Amino acid sequence: MDTQSPHELYLRIIDQMPNPIWRAGLDTKCDFFNKSWLDFTGRSIEQELGNGWTEGVHKEDFDYCLKTYLEAFKKRKAFQMEYRLKHKDGSYHWILDCGSPFFDENNEFLGYIGSCYDISKDKEYQLLFSNMISGFAYHKIITDGSGKPIDYEFIDVNEAFEKIVNLKKSDILRKRVTQVLPGIEKDPAGWIDKYGQVALKGKEIQFENFSEPLKKWFYVTVYSPMVGYFVTIFEDITLRKQSEDELKEKFKELESMNSAMIDRELRMVELKKQVEALQKSTKL
Repeated sequence: MDTQSPHELYLRIIDQMPNPIWRAGLDTKCDFFNKSWLDFTGRSIEQELGNGWTEGVHKEDFDYCLKTYLEAFKKRKAFQMEYRLKHKDGSYHWILDCGSPFFDENNEFLGYIGSCYDISKDKEYQLLFSNMISGFAYHKIITDGSGKPIDYEFIDVNEAFEKIVNLKKSDILRKRVTQVLPGIEKDPAGWIDKYGQVALKGKEIQFENFSEPLKKWFYVTVYSPMVGYFVTIFEDITLRKQSEDELKEKFKELESMNSAMIDRELRMVELKKQVEALQKSTKL
């Protein structure tokens, strides 16, 4: 007969799950890691407990990781974050960490539990975009309390992005677009709303828009790899648009010239008629 308590059974089930799982108490410190986590890091439970697990976080992701975790903990809201975690073979793997608050039967807050996924292969695919001629950017949409898109955060961009928009990757990653391009929320093009609809509803769109902050025209393709996130692939079409505008002006000039020539011909015909009429009246 199984004499395990519900709590012990719960931990046993989580310990056997195939993906890395962690749990934190009210003090924000981790008090449990399952077997998959320990197998991944190659460290002992004693090494990982408390804040020990942060020793495996890549130094470039450490501040972002800690800030995201603590801010969510303070608000008791679910969160997702991507960071590099050291694998037992010494390499760093990209991890998607999804944390959620958990409560007891009386709805008392007990801490957080998180489930992790190795997304290194997905990141490898991103390398395909690094040498693209087109600009590539990966973003996370930000909404207000009612779910309305109000901003978005830069997660990753390629070299072409930096060249096309003249913004350095190191200056914009993990920052909101309203910080990077002040005033974009008032741009008539409605960038944030367009991207928000894609990120939240998953429908791919393509469009041409003029960016007021950047003073450039762009042809943009947008799609969502997962709810709350979106990818933009774009080209600078400013020169094409300028050529089109110049061509339109030339056509207007030609139309104006043609119209003037037609008017002149009509006046000549009318004048000829008047001369002929005058000659007939003179003969009489």
